[in-house]
Amino acid sequence: MAHSHSVENLSVFLTEKHQDYDLFGYNFWASLEDTTGETTSFFFGLEQKGQKATGGVGFLIKNFENDSPENNQNGYIWSGFENENLVTTINPWSIELSDPHNSSSYIRIELLSGFFGSVNATYRLSADTLDDSGKLIKVNVILNDPFGVINQGYGTTSFFPQYLTDLQRKEIMKLPDKTIGNYLNATKDPMDWQGDYYYALPLMDVLSYTIEYEGKVMSGFRGKSWLDYFVQSYNVESFSNMTGSRWNWIAIQMPEINAAINLLSLTNDTGELSSARLFNITNGKSRNGAHIASHSWEIDKITVDPVNGSEWVSPTGKEYFLTYNITLESSTLPGKLLVEVFKNQELVMSEEQTDYQGLGKVTGTIGELDIHNGQAWLEIEAI
Repeated sequence: MAHSHSVENLSVFLTEKHQDYDLFGYNFWASLEDTTGETTSFFFGLEQKGQKATGGVGFLIKNFENDSPENNQNGYIWSGFENENLVTTINPWSIELSDPHNSSSYIRIELLSGFFGSVNATYRLSADTLDDSGKLIKVNVILNDPFGVINQGYGTTSFFPQYLTDLQRKEIMKLPDKTIGNYLNATKDPMDWQGDYYYALPLMDVLSYTIEYEGKVMSGFRGKSWLDYFVQSYNVESFSNMTGSRWNWIAIQMPEINAAINLLSLTNDTGELSSARLFNITNGKSRNGAHIASHSWEIDKITVDPVNGSEWVSPTGKEYFLTYNITLESSTLPGKLLVEVFKNQELVMSEEQTDYQGLGKVTGTIGELDIHNGQAWLEIEAI
């Protein structure tokens, strides 16, 4: 595929509207730190699925004084809307969703410098929109990427399967090193329709941010951000297999060792699929310039255990574990991490879509390296 051949082709792939696919999108998660050291959670996303484009921006309100509880019982302020299409511009590149019911409302991603996905590229996330109660939200976040894009998937195309057939699972379990990458290298299985092309910018720096809400301002000059970028199509079988999927996703940022881990534990009608991969800035790159994983843990050696006693009941009545022990077994690079999730980060995007998305603290070890100041963004299923 063209996007696997060169840095330039990958940049085009990361910025074009994929009208020949069923789905593509950008999801940014970030910690935003103000001048007092207070940190808040932030989400920003744009997505095109068929003939429907969606966008949303959410942030915790704990830094705003005198907010009444009825604003948002779960702690997040949220604005999201739909339209028919995302709109892109070239030179300079941007992608935007406008609100069909309010001509002045938009959610926009811009490339300010560099190539999309390149080291030291700079981006702007901006929005001018209304929350569900009609209150104005203005967002301006500037990001710089000292790390560069990673292949979250496998091979030069960065394909990431979202389920396994029984036969594929059996073949993987026969391998000496039971990873999806080794299975794909050994069999050349195209895994048609079984997943997405999956890239990330895992260790972006927040250079500055301003969020205005109800005439109040939250601002700062520090933080970390993670971008997930995905492109996918379905057929009848794959759509059926993915329907009803449940997952816990943990994007782990370890800036003290200049590394990141993407961990996904996904369950659907075909069974459970776990993946954990380490990326660091010194490891090699594929021919399109994306970092390749420096280590992949075997699919049966990844354990995410919720800690009893860490349960929290949200205002919507859902219950979540907020502490997890992660064990990554390996003879060459074992890992043991503790993830402690901050409370009150349930995100209610609609009556149909409510889940836990937010920040947590990460400590532990990867190999012989100690992690004292890691952080993670998590999507957690209710108990």
